[in-house]
Amino acid sequence: MKVFLEEIFIMFVKKIELDYRIPRRVTTIRKITQYYFPVCPKCNCTMEREYQSYCDRCGQALRWKEFSFVKASIDTKVYK
Repeated sequence: MKVFLEEIFIMFVKKIELDYRIPRRVTTIRKITQYYFPVCPKCNCTMEREYQSYCDRCGQALRWKEFSFVKASIDTKVYK
């Protein structure tokens, strides 16, 4: 039983480790001041450029196929 649980745990950890390699669809853009930035679906951070293959902060693979159907959100924070 213990060996079985260890195998399940190892499989779960490997799935989490490899999860960022499966491309996720970019579904949100965020407006900051007058500019729009795409948002990473995993870490929820804005990205500097559109159509990059990976998020530059968390390494999540990105899919831009349906990018024309994104929803926009307005960032209400004040940046100095």
